[in-house]
Amino acid sequence: MTYIICGLVAIVSPFFALAEPIAVLSGLSQKVDWMMMAFTLAFGQCVGFSIMYFFGDRIVARWRWFARKLRRVNLDEFQGRRNTCTLLAACFGLPPLTALALGGPLYEPGFKRFIGICFCGRILRFLVFAGAASFFSKYVNHSVMPGWLVPYL
Repeated sequence: MTYIICGLVAIVSPFFALAEPIAVLSGLSQKVDWMMMAFTLAFGQCVGFSIMYFFGDRIVARWRWFARKLRRVNLDEFQGRRNTCTLLAACFGLPPLTALALGGPLYEPGFKRFIGICFCGRILRFLVFAGAASFFSKYVNHSVMPGWLVPYL
């Protein structure tokens, strides 16, 4: 049940940045498998990015400032580097992957390629976050954690 809830939260996390803290908490936790949580979070975020890719034009229409910024981007300049740019966005967040997903058809590396790169990059990202937390969890004093958080670790 924990994985399902976290996967659903990960769908909206591109807007609220919730997946990274969940990955760190899963790495600190003894109750969940942090590797499985990394895959769950990556899958959930890719569902969210898919929704943004296909319905981005409707979302952008409501955000006029974002639509102006998208119109100013010269996509021909990045013609040969779109896959690299998508991978960097998926792994490191620069440029923001949310912006690339919302600009989906404008960005157009092809949906299958775009979501495949996003999924691989996000798995790598969350494995690093959760794995680092798991590695350092033996050095963390749980008494310094907030009281409401300790039962989940």
